[in-house]
Amino acid sequence: MTKQDILLKIEELFYAKSFKEVSMQDLADFLGIKKASLYYHFASKNTLVLEVLEKSFLDYFEAVKSMTKGDTQSFLHDFVYYPQTHKNVFSIVNQNGFCDHAETISFVQDKQKHLMEYLGAYLKEHHHFSPERTFILVALLEDVARKKCIF
Repeated sequence: MTKQDILLKIEELFYAKSFKEVSMQDLADFLGIKKASLYYHFASKNTLVLEVLEKSFLDYFEAVKSMTKGDTQSFLHDFVYYPQTHKNVFSIVNQNGFCDHAETISFVQDKQKHLMEYLGAYLKEHHHFSPERTFILVALLEDVARKKCIF
C-alpha cells in the first residue's frame, strides 16, 4: 500500500471520526496493515494527520476553484453539498475536532485564510461584493455546509 493509498483511505475514516477518537492501531486495523507500516510512512500520528489535511485541502481548494467557474446558483449549491458528496475532511475540519489539537490549529487557520482570500477575490470580481459581504456570505455557506453534513 502506497503512502497516497493510505492518505486516501484514512481521509474516509477521519471524515467519520475525530482525530482524538482514532489511534494508530485503529488506523492500521482500518487499513488492514501493521502499525509498523504506518510508522514507516509517517513519523507520528500528528504527521499523518497534517499530511491528510494537506492532501484534503488541496483537493478541496481545486474543487472550490472549479465551482467558481459556473453560475452563482451552481456555486452555492456545490459549495454547500461538497462535504456530503465528497467526504472531504478539510471541508468539515471545524466540526471533526481537528481544531482542538495544537498541531493542526495554525495549519487549518492558514489554509482557511487562503481559501477565504480566494473566495473573497471571486465574489468581489464577479459579484462586486465588499469584504464584509464576502465574509458574511462565506461564513454562512460554511455554517450551512457543516449543518448539511451533521443532519
